[in-house]
Amino acid sequence: MKRSADRPRRRARTLWSVSIAAVIVVAVGFAVFAAREDTFPTDGHSNIPFDTTNPAEVARRSDSVFVGRVIEERSTIRRAVSKTDDRKLPETQYDVEVVHLIKGELAGRVVVNAVFLGGPHFEDDAGALQLGREYLFATKVDGPWQTASRPYRRVPITSPEHRAQLVHAYTTATASQVASAP
Repeated sequence: MKRSADRPRRRARTLWSVSIAAVIVVAVGFAVFAAREDTFPTDGHSNIPFDTTNPAEVARRSDSVFVGRVIEERSTIRRAVSKTDDRKLPETQYDVEVVHLIKGELAGRVVVNAVFLGGPHFEDDAGALQLGREYLFATKVDGPWQTASRPYRRVPITSPEHRAQLVHAYTTATASQVASAP
């Protein structure tokens, strides 16, 4: 008789142990994912981390990829990080001349919205675009402009050779996307 009375206790302990183990697995998984997210940040438009050093990944997640020359700074606005986070991100709009189109349907001058993600209070503008300088832009359409929300989406071109390397890498990456499309 005593054996049958112990069964519910054993089952309860087993259930409790399994529950604790599940919580530990979830916590460890979250910690691993959080570490991976630092290595592979999101693109600002989805929460799926990816390798920002891979031109194919960046191009695939962009509406347009192009080399552009910064012509003029238009304005700076500050938008809330999210509906639940009242910190403001500085966003500066620039007139950019499309010099070499790799992906998309842009031509002439476009407005590029550059979001600066600096410091704990989002006040670091060290990433401001320089007038007259060329950049490789990988943008997403965001209302009336092309948004380059992260530093890997606006790569400063340092030399003609660097420009040729970037154009080749992103042209090849974009062409492989078209070739593998169904």
